[in-house]
Amino acid sequence: MGERNGPAERLVGAASSGDTAEVGRLLVEGVAADAPDGERRTALDRAACAGHAEVVDLLLRAGADPGQPIGEYGGDQTPLTAAVGWGHADVVRLLLAAGAPTGPQTRFGWLPLVHAATGTHGDPLALVDLLLEYGADLEERQRGLTPLEWACGLPRPEMVRHLLARGAVPTLKARARAVYWGARQHPEQVDVFREIVAALAASAAAR
Repeated sequence: MGERNGPAERLVGAASSGDTAEVGRLLVEGVAADAPDGERRTALDRAACAGHAEVVDLLLRAGADPGQPIGEYGGDQTPLTAAVGWGHADVVRLLLAAGAPTGPQTRFGWLPLVHAATGTHGDPLALVDLLLEYGADLEERQRGLTPLEWACGLPRPEMVRHLLARGAVPTLKARARAVYWGARQHPEQVDVFREIVAALAASAAAR
C-alpha cells in the first residue's frame, strides 16, 4: 500500500482528473510512471479509462507499460481493452502506437476487437478499423467465438456488415448466434436478426 498522499497517489490522482501539468511535473520529479496507488491502480489505468489522451501520451513517453493489467478487480482489463470499451479512440491509437498488443489480454483472454465489435461507446466501427490497422486478427477467438460471431448475437446489423466487409468469415456459428441466441434474447427485434442472417448469407454466396 502506498502512502496516503505519497507521490504515487498524487500521480494517479492527477492522471484520473486529467491534470496534464501536474502529471508532467510529478514525472519530471522522478515519480515512476507505473507506480501504483494504495488501491493498486496506476496513472495509465485511470487516464485510459477516463479518456485523457494527453495524460496517456505523457505516461507512455515516460515509460508506462501499455500492456499492463489494470482495473479494480485485480487486473481484469488492460489500458487497451478499457479504452476500446469506453470508446476513447484517441487513447486507443496512442496505446497501439506504443506497442499495446492486440491479441488476448489478461487471464481472461479478452480481445480488444471483440470489445469493439460489441461496444456501444464512441464509434465502434472506427475502433474496429483502428485495431485492424494495427494488426488485430478478425478470426482470433474469445471464449470460442470470433468478433463476428459475438456481434451476430446482438442487434447490430451495421457492425455485422462492417466486419464482413473487412473480411470476416461468415461461419455457421455466426448464423446460429443470430438465430438461436440473438433472436431469442431480443424477440422484439427478430426482423433485425433476419437482416443479420441475410447479410451472412449474401457474404457467403459472394465467396
